[in-house]
Amino acid sequence: MLSFFHCRHCICIILLFQSFVGLPAMYAQDMADQSRVVNLEAKLVDKFTGEIISYANIFNSNGSRGTISDDSGYFKLNSLNISDSLTISFIGYKTIKEPVTIFEGLDFIYMETQIDILSDVILLSDYSFLYDLLASCKRNISSQSKTSKAYFELETYINEQQVEQVECYYNASIRGYDITDLKFKNGRIAVTDYNNRFFFSTATGEILHKHSLFKKNIGFPQGPLELSKNKLKKKYDLSLISNYADENEKEIYVVKFDPKDPSGNFFSGCIWINRNDGFIVKINLESLKSKVYPFVPLFEPERINGVNLFLTKTYQLNEGQMDLKSVNFDYDLIYNPDIKRGIDTVQTKSTKAIFVVYDYTRQFEIPYFDFTKEYLVHNDYRKISAVPYNSFFWEDMNVFKLSDRQGRIENFYNNSASLTHDKIFKSNKFSDKGFFEHQYTNWSEKRIFFRNHSSNPMDFEIYDGNIPSARYNLEAQIYLDINETIDSTHVLSETVFDPFKTFFWYPMDHKGLAFINMYFDIVEIQRRELEREIGQHKLSIDRIKELYVERKEKTEQMCQAYFRSVERGNNLKEMLKWNKYIKDELHIDNVEIFQLQSGDMSILLSK
Repeated sequence: MLSFFHCRHCICIILLFQSFVGLPAMYAQDMADQSRVVNLEAKLVDKFTGEIISYANIFNSNGSRGTISDDSGYFKLNSLNISDSLTISFIGYKTIKEPVTIFEGLDFIYMETQIDILSDVILLSDYSFLYDLLASCKRNISSQSKTSKAYFELETYINEQQVEQVECYYNASIRGYDITDLKFKNGRIAVTDYNNRFFFSTATGEILHKHSLFKKNIGFPQGPLELSKNKLKKKYDLSLISNYADENEKEIYVVKFDPKDPSGNFFSGCIWINRNDGFIVKINLESLKSKVYPFVPLFEPERINGVNLFLTKTYQLNEGQMDLKSVNFDYDLIYNPDIKRGIDTVQTKSTKAIFVVYDYTRQFEIPYFDFTKEYLVHNDYRKISAVPYNSFFWEDMNVFKLSDRQGRIENFYNNSASLTHDKIFKSNKFSDKGFFEHQYTNWSEKRIFFRNHSSNPMDFEIYDGNIPSARYNLEAQIYLDINETIDSTHVLSETVFDPFKTFFWYPMDHKGLAFINMYFDIVEIQRRELEREIGQHKLSIDRIKELYVERKEKTEQMCQAYFRSVERGNNLKEMLKWNKYIKDELHIDNVEIFQLQSGDMSILLSK
């Protein structure tokens, strides 16, 4: 049987099976064992030294859920099936692959280091061959592009108090060793104040996207792989600190690089190289008191006094080429927020961000929504502001999560002191208009109001010679997000007003306000029509997409007809016709609300 569950702006299609098959009693115990849930939590430590192992990868057999050990080596994975296997890996250590039952009840999981080969090359004092080794990595960059699901998580602290949490999902395009594009799927934000100040990491996705191992990076110190072999010799000292054979019997060299110029313009760190194939396995980049960094204060004259950068990228061999596996980006910002008041108050903001590429076999269905590229192409905060909260995605989709952190993450989002994205971009107790200008607005029965661009009527006369239609542009979109599980397809839609493409260079009187709101209402009616079409039958994702494209064209045609007929609200007869259409569908009387027939703006102003 096919059943449709409806909620506001949501359609959930679920397959329900009406009959059940009885099982013989002899299988009952086996079925119970197979359905038993396993919960694991432990610390990863070095078997011989007892040192903790941070940022190791832990995945279960189905590949969709996993986590990474934290700073103390701790990880947690809940609700594993008894038939699952666990894979624990970290560069320089032997990979562990065992059934989850092996790890039950363990407080510590011990990992063994790869055995050092200790070949003659280790004993050499001349490391000139290492410059050739690093140069050879450039010849092994794959030109093939791949796309994977990706997860991004960021936490910011000041004096051990968490002040920010960001989670995002993307389809990540990867070529060679770098991210070439990020297509936004979904995200959420929460922040708390610190001494009545808020801190926003608005574009960390852009930072991850733009950093390249082999190209010059604006906003980052130089790294060794950006340089030619001759320049590398001039700028860096290289040394071999270890070499070992990995599980595939490939010889891995661990090369340390130190800049000859200690000014803060160059990264130091280590690089793990597969000597046999010239592949990069892992790289650590570090710059203390960096003179180059990709940050600016949002408000002048706040000043950044110092920055420490820590960037780690790991890769895995897949079908003969290295694929990005994860990126850790940690940074400390030392700044003075009170310089304007002449107070020398120095604070340190510490941020830990992780980007995990976790499924090259499948991709997300990216929502239908056209972000304004020049403003939003990689601004996580702005994109999240346009996206309605999708409880199905966050609560019912089996997406990758850092399981050991989920409790802490959920507590921060649900904390009464936290402002989530539904409040950050709207009026809240700290800001009457939200923290950001030009906010996306979701349709509601509440009317939207715009301020005049100028209080001087003469400013509008400058445009008298222009074509009237060139003096305004209204842009609202139907947002559509499709999520599919094994037995259901969930569709979420919303009508969203786009502030980046909208302008209205006319006096904002009652006619203008009614004109804008009625346009928004027309798009909302079309969204509801789309929702009804999708909800009538069990439809494939391809058919849902076709209906969306068709409805988008119909919406555009209807809006153009509206624009032509009402003449920006000046044609009262046509405004009354369109108002009836809107009133019949939405039960909203814009003529009455905006006093179109009386022209009494004082009533509006009193509201």
